[in-house]
Amino acid sequence: MFGAVRCRAYAQKHKQEVPLAAHKFKVGQTVDFSPGRGSMSSGSRMYKIVKLMPPEDGQFLYRIKGSSEPFERVARETDLSLS
Repeated sequence: MFGAVRCRAYAQKHKQEVPLAAHKFKVGQTVDFSPGRGSMSSGSRMYKIVKLMPPEDGQFLYRIKGSSEPFERVARETDLSLS
């Protein structure tokens, strides 16, 4: 924690940008969706990233769409992997 605060303070003092974490996947990529326990199960595992969403509870979120489903889902980055 102190390292990050010190780094941010140094960057602000010296007018440097502090790199922020970035989404792992990009819009249009095909991913494998494996939701954790307690989540609504999915018929298909292959999904396309439709939209990048802001983080929630420290995890990046994505809007994803399966080709065999008429709706979109919101998935955590930890539930996705490259197909």
